[in-house]
Amino acid sequence: MQANFRLLLTGTPLQNNLHELWAMLHFLLPDVFTSSEGFDQAVDQAKQAVDEKRLTAARRLLTYFMLRRTKEIVGLPRKTEALVPCPLVTLQAEWYQRLLSSDKTSHAVLSTSQLKTLIMQLRKVCNHPRTLLGEARGSSSASASRAVPTGGRGKAGAKVRAELQELSGEALVGASGKLLVLDALFAELFTQGSRVLLFSTFTQTLDVLQTYLNHRDITHARMDGSTNPIQRELDVRDFNAAGSPTKVFLISTRAGGVGINLASADVVVLYDSDWNPQVDAQAMDRAHRIGQTKPVRVFRLISTDTVEERIRQSAVSKMVLDTAVVGSSNNIVTEDGEEELNEDEISKVPADGPKTLTQVDLLSLLKPSASARGKGKKGFKKGLEKEALKAAVSKAVAQAMVATSAMGAMAEPDDEMEELEDEEDESDEEDDEDSDEEGEEED
Repeated sequence: MQANFRLLLTGTPLQNNLHELWAMLHFLLPDVFTSSEGFDQAVDQAKQAVDEKRLTAARRLLTYFMLRRTKEIVGLPRKTEALVPCPLVTLQAEWYQRLLSSDKTSHAVLSTSQLKTLIMQLRKVCNHPRTLLGEARGSSSASASRAVPTGGRGKAGAKVRAELQELSGEALVGASGKLLVLDALFAELFTQGSRVLLFSTFTQTLDVLQTYLNHRDITHARMDGSTNPIQRELDVRDFNAAGSPTKVFLISTRAGGVGINLASADVVVLYDSDWNPQVDAQAMDRAHRIGQTKPVRVFRLISTDTVEERIRQSAVSKMVLDTAVVGSSNNIVTEDGEEELNEDEISKVPADGPKTLTQVDLLSLLKPSASARGKGKKGFKKGLEKEALKAAVSKAVAQAMVATSAMGAMAEPDDEMEELEDEEDESDEEDDEDSDEEGEEED
């Protein structure tokens, strides 16, 4: 392409690896940046090694080609994010275990596409078992039907459909740890006059959440990939209008994560996380942008001891690379005024290489976390019920509210937070004792 001048405008110069950085520089100066070899070798995926000199060189190189402006210069209100742990209820745990232990999901024989399907189904179970209702009706994908034991079109499939179809009203709320946490969270937020952007990556999850909002008579709007552009504009305008009664805007993360201003909301709830952390960051920015007058609180719901925790860990590792190369926090400034990487930042840079999920990567996502292994199979299958579930939900919401409170980021933990931490320590000790007893029974 012939041009006298080339300019790139982006809010996400890095998302997965340094090859993306080379691609942009190659576009700007194709005669200079002819090969990506030096950038690709900065992170050696095979050896799981990071070339500190190359990484530092990439950062210095950006000082000549990148003009960076951050939100700090605009003076936006503070944004705080809290991870909200959500326990699996018994129904979720049973479905989760059913997907993992079925003969049709023997991990050794599944193809990469089937593993992706399995992980997607596990994520859906973490959101709500009812999201599997579409699979129970029969999938058009042969690989999906082999990977997901939902019964097909016969009697078994009819039984599964009936089981999932019965989830309505309070039964719908009680069938998901996440929905129970969200329900309790909304009760707190609405008493404070907050308005919420509720994001999910799955349209089937949006369907369940919309059913829940209707059940609770919560005024809401919805935006996903099928929303008419005119209706989309009208809904955004109505939500941002002064005195609007709409409390919740239900949004598909990818379809509504960019290009809209919803600064009249002061709370963002990520019901599930995207594989790409920048997608979630852009979703948060629908509220945290020019025009926002209140501190923005972000609540990220994550089902404990599930594939969601590992997906989140993978996303965090990508953000570390972005911070190490592009970010400016905790960096050392040399005598000549140039910034260098903090050694701690370099040590955390992931050796991801190009972001292509291999079969090995997918299998690693299916491995239980250390805390899940400690609970034993029986504890995992049972999930949480009654008082234990109620206590876990209350604790998760209370901790999240404290963590994102106006003084939470600046003040020392108050008595309420210390009390919650003491309760958590006692709960951990009880879990350890239960785990020991279960281990003895299995032996």
